[in-house]
Amino acid sequence: CVMIGAAAALRRNELITIDAVYRLLPSRGRVALDTLVFCLVLATLVLLLYHGVTFVAKHARDITPLLKLPKALFDAAAPAGAALMLVRLFQWYAGQLRAHRAAERG
Repeated sequence: CVMIGAAAALRRNELITIDAVYRLLPSRGRVALDTLVFCLVLATLVLLLYHGVTFVAKHARDITPLLKLPKALFDAAAPAGAALMLVRLFQWYAGQLRAHRAAERG
């Protein structure tokens, strides 16, 4: 559930950021830093998605003792959240690039 909530927070641009240095950078420096952040988060989410799907597939036949439900229903939150965050990440990056272009135009 945390991963799905993180995707919603990313959509609303409500994730905690430390932007003191970012604000001091010139426009090109901000673009470079945004690109670096995008690449690092992209790599992290792709790894989380891959390993999450692998984990869910490996334990797909496991059943919860009390509810008699597949554990995969609960374990799937991590890869589902990572997939949603990937969508939001691309939206964020596109918005950042548009904002930088608009700032350059004046």
